[in-house]
Amino acid sequence: MTAELHDVRDELRYIQNNCESRNCSKLKGKLKRAFEEIDGLTKQKDDLSMALSEAKKAPKCEDLDNHEMDIIKDSDISHSTTQMRFRDEIKKGEEIEIITQETEG
Repeated sequence: MTAELHDVRDELRYIQNNCESRNCSKLKGKLKRAFEEIDGLTKQKDDLSMALSEAKKAPKCEDLDNHEMDIIKDSDISHSTTQMRFRDEIKKGEEIEIITQETEG
């Protein structure tokens, strides 16, 4: 997943360079928000990786109390939400690329 985030970031930087040469302020704003979102997603992924690592160290689920189970479930929900938001951002990035290509032509 980290490699995918870096690939998307590289694509966005390429698009950003094209936009800067054409003074596309609207697209630059969208790209800036996309970069911020990627940074947030990367941090969330790192946090989830740490939580997963800690969860693997924990005893079996039947030995956990309800509070600990809720924490694990919340982490899974947060990860799913992160994946959906990441997919949405990729789609937005593709739309930005298409718009940029249209303005080039």
